[in-house]
Amino acid sequence: MGIFNPCPCDCSGTLTQLLGNNNLFIANICPACERSLGSSVTITTQEGGVIFESTVVKPSSCVTSQGGTSLVVSGEGLLEGIPVVFTLFLFESISIDQFEIIFRRLGTTGNVLQSSLSGIAQDGDLTITECLGE
Repeated sequence: MGIFNPCPCDCSGTLTQLLGNNNLFIANICPACERSLGSSVTITTQEGGVIFESTVVKPSSCVTSQGGTSLVVSGEGLLEGIPVVFTLFLFESISIDQFEIIFRRLGTTGNVLQSSLSGIAQDGDLTITECLGE
């Protein structure tokens, strides 16, 4: 699992998603609203290999509306061993739960390279909880 970093918590979020290629995407953002527990984002293969592992996860930010709650968090990590920055979005709504992670890095000529992964989470596989008193 990823390196854990303490963070102030606007909200707590979790995602456990089996992807179409049997890779596992796990995001654990400010677990239980405890700063000392830190956050991690990982994508692993069915065989246990690491595709993505966060090394730094910044504080979360959340917005709640009538339709549901959105969580956004950014950080740094290794995507197949290459340093990247990432932004993770979790959307928990009354009708559908969704996620998106965007990876960016500089190419050898200084151009920005980007890749992303998004999808619909199965019911119960994505949760967002407001951190009261934080």
